[in-house]
Amino acid sequence: MSCNPSFGGIGKGHLMKEVDALDGICGRICDISGIHYKVLNKRKGPAVWGYRAQIDRKLYKKHLQEELINKTKNLDILPASVEDLIVSGQGEDRSCEGVVLANGDIIRSKCVVITTGTFLNGKINIGLETRPAGRFGDEPAIALATTLDRIGFKLGRLKTGTPPRIDGSTIDFSVCETHFPDNPSLPFSFMSNDVWIEVNDLILSFCF
Repeated sequence: MSCNPSFGGIGKGHLMKEVDALDGICGRICDISGIHYKVLNKRKGPAVWGYRAQIDRKLYKKHLQEELINKTKNLDILPASVEDLIVSGQGEDRSCEGVVLANGDIIRSKCVVITTGTFLNGKINIGLETRPAGRFGDEPAIALATTLDRIGFKLGRLKTGTPPRIDGSTIDFSVCETHFPDNPSLPFSFMSNDVWIEVNDLILSFCF
């Protein structure tokens, strides 16, 4: 998951409901991995409610991998870096017929779906330093970005604006405003009756 361990919000909460309606699993995984659940905009009508949850990254990874590896039929997972696309034809008749991995292996397919995330030609800014990178500790997808540019796709870059991490022992929480989780906490997924954890076991959220 992303470097900011949360799901949902005013806009993305609606998107997660759409994913759930199409049998996507992120909502169900959030319902068994969250540590703080809250519906935003609750004073207004249901059309603008925004489900949001802070997630335990280790739990989310564990449950997601278990779902994909052990419970999803006809799915093979191959962790690898895609460096190039196999494209045939010219102009509007072009089609993508597979991918080339970093080690040179070729995987052919009738359909290729690219989910670029923040890795495509990614850069990271730490203070005044800027260097190519994906998430912290991960490599960017530069070769694939070069391929897409060569094919004719218009490329751009969005800034994530990830805030710096602060050591909790250095914070005076007495000057912060406490944000309590909802009681009862509502699940993301239409297929979940409730969230996995009792409200008294959820963490509190603080802001200045």
